[in-house]
Amino acid sequence: MKKLRLIALAFISLTCVGFGCVLAQNSEQGFGSNNTFFLDFNDPRPAAQDQFLKKIFIRDSTYTYTAGVAEGDWLLESKRMLTYDSQGRRISSARSLWIDQNWSRDSWLTFSYTSDDRLSAQLRTIWDGVADIWKNDTEMRYYYNYAGLENELITLSWDGSRWVMSKLTEKNYTFFNAVDNEIRYEWDTSVNNWKPTEKTLYTYSDGIVQEETYQLWDDSLSKWHNNYTKQFSYNSDQKLILTTHSVWNESEAKFEASVSTFMEYNENGQLLNSEQLAANGITNGNLTAQDVLYNNEGNASEVIQSEWDPDTKEWLVSAKLVHYWSKFTIGNLNSRPSEITCRFANPYTIGLPWFCESLKTDVLYTIELYDQIGRIFYTGQFLGQHTFRISKQVPPGFYNVVIRGGLDVHAEKVIVRQ
Repeated sequence: MKKLRLIALAFISLTCVGFGCVLAQNSEQGFGSNNTFFLDFNDPRPAAQDQFLKKIFIRDSTYTYTAGVAEGDWLLESKRMLTYDSQGRRISSARSLWIDQNWSRDSWLTFSYTSDDRLSAQLRTIWDGVADIWKNDTEMRYYYNYAGLENELITLSWDGSRWVMSKLTEKNYTFFNAVDNEIRYEWDTSVNNWKPTEKTLYTYSDGIVQEETYQLWDDSLSKWHNNYTKQFSYNSDQKLILTTHSVWNESEAKFEASVSTFMEYNENGQLLNSEQLAANGITNGNLTAQDVLYNNEGNASEVIQSEWDPDTKEWLVSAKLVHYWSKFTIGNLNSRPSEITCRFANPYTIGLPWFCESLKTDVLYTIELYDQIGRIFYTGQFLGQHTFRISKQVPPGFYNVVIRGGLDVHAEKVIVRQ
């Protein structure tokens, strides 16, 4: 274990709004500190009811272990079981605790979706062992703007008899559909209105997020105050390789670096390891580390977590997550698509023609461009033919292109350049 390059992925609240960012917050894991990064196990994008998309792997369960007294000794702590519908959308996530050699129910998440496959609500219930029933805890409701981008997230809490307002997040976007700022509120029962608490500002370069600035609301002065920043650096493949966390020094009126996180990737572009360091080296506690192992199919099978011990000046293993994956087929299992093959310049310049074979001349096809976190940047329709073009300017970066028509589907990764 000493040979592992243990990662400290500062997953504090990193929201991947930039191109090529491979991490996203996974709030349902239920373990780790606010300084920990977790892998992004996003659910696959669902297909229409009459479409056959492809066979994929989905994560159906995760078991969490804590480190025992002896080295290499793991103690089973909890498990999370995930279920999906026929379109590959996650519909539930149940967590159980291993207590006295038995599984004890703990919490349960259920998800619902809009008619156009966007997440509309997430309900969290907790198990009451005395009453032997599930009890409401919180509900998150998602709202979208005209462009299909999430612009409001409202959290409600259950007071025992009804849902009451708890938290609100508002998102505003740039002209290229990246998050410009987020403002978070808490419900103030004394005035029956929202009270601002935090704000995040995003700075971009060539469409890629470079910095996030976090501010706190001072109610007495009715103004925002700086709290901390996160600055991001990328490699030539636009993968995040460095995050620097800096805290605001009020007396000096400047940000001072406190923790940096270095990330590395394997030859397949998957997150392999990382290391979290204090600004002046590894000298204090509250630093975390992880190392990721993959199975033969390329799915993350284990994540080893460690914490820095300032007394022994060593990384001490603290937890292990074991992920299990299943083959899954999205769409109509009784149908088969026609094979679509496309040829085009990649990197791609907007306006150049695409050449696709096996398109049916009488079928109306839809082409969609999604960024690396699933936001749609372009959609258009065309009758099946050998050539077509993307007519709208989109920011340079990495995209997933999906062409759909009837039961035919083609998906491909594209680099868009100026």
